[in-house]
This record gives sequence, structure tokens and C-alpha cells, in this order.
Amino acid sequence: MILAVSAVVAEQAPVEVQRVIDNYLSGNDPFSASFNGDAVSMGFEAGTKLSDLKAGAPFLLHAFKIDSLQNIDENAPIGSLLKPLKEWAVPLLKNGKARILLVVSKNSMKPYWHVGRLGCTGFATEWEKVCKAWPESAGYHPIFIGNLIGPEFFHVPEMGDYNLSYLTHATNHPDSLYKYLKSSKTVLKELKSQWQLNFNKINDKI
Repeated sequence: MILAVSAVVAEQAPVEVQRVIDNYLSGNDPFSASFNGDAVSMGFEAGTKLSDLKAGAPFLLHAFKIDSLQNIDENAPIGSLLKPLKEWAVPLLKNGKARILLVVSKNSMKPYWHVGRLGCTGFATEWEKVCKAWPESAGYHPIFIGNLIGPEFFHVPEMGDYNLSYLTHATNHPDSLYKYLKSSKTVLKELKSQWQLNFNKINDKI
């Protein structure tokens, strides 16, 4: 089914998530203090401080359902294979460019929104390019999909439910590359083979 561009509405980050982001950048989160000492190791220039960064637009992370990975149907619409995670990622920008992702999470151990991790430099750059290729201003809402067994992906629901394209951590791909969407049937077939290979390796060790 092809969706009209106006058919998908972007999810808004909960107020509590935005509060965690604001607290982190203002230096009031327990994890804030570690940034200044780790900035260079995370790819920032020496002397970069949290006050130099601004938050981009938060986006909800998704993943494949475990049962879907075990029994992937290459012909299935992507929406039926995904589940939203209790994780929001926000690009942190320096001088207007996305440099790193801050992930805000909650789970059974910490059932409240908190800073989960900071990293994914390549993904921050790639996601910025994805969002430029498929901008919200034109009615698009790309979905970031994590994957426990290998690569990550993005899906553009406004372009139908049968596209799935790789994210690679690369920072040097041309912006135009992200305008080209791959067939989900082709990618799911590759993913199914990869999953089976990894599953067999695990079983060999048991």
C-alpha cells in the first residue's frame, strides 16, 4: 500500500525526554560532567564544551521484532516487522552540523527517562543526510531501525511500505546517495541469510 505523504504523522518526543536533553546540555545531568573530558575521544575538537552544542530534532528508534527476524518474510510490509523502542535519539549539533547522537532511554532497571548513551558519530552524520534527502518540511518522516545482528537501516513510510535502505556509519557518502531507496524484498533476503549465518555460528558454540 502506497501512503500519501500526509498520511504519516511524526511522533513527538515526550516532555520528559525533552527535559532530559535540556538537562544534559545545560550541565545538570549526572552524565554531563563526563563530556568535557571525553570530547576529543568522541571526535570533537579540543576545547569543545557542552555549551557549544545544540539539540536537533529527537526521533524514536525502532527495531525488528525478534520473531520477525527468525521468520523473515521478504514480501512483508516493513511496518509489520517493526516495533518502537523505549529510546529516543537526538543529534547534537556544533555550528549547525550533527556530530553525535544522544540516546534517551527507559527500561526495567531504570523505568524513567534518562541518558542511555552518547555516541554513534557516523550515524549522526548519516541521519542528517537522510533527513535532508527526506525532509519533514516536504511531509516525510524517515524511521531509524536498529538491528541486533548487524547493520542499521532507514525506512521512508511515505514512499510505501516496501523500502529498506542501509545505514553504514560512513561520514563521506554524498548527500544524494540517500535519495535512492532499496527494495525491502532484496534487503530482507540479505538480512535473512545473515541472521541464519549468525544463528548457525551461535549454535556451533553451544
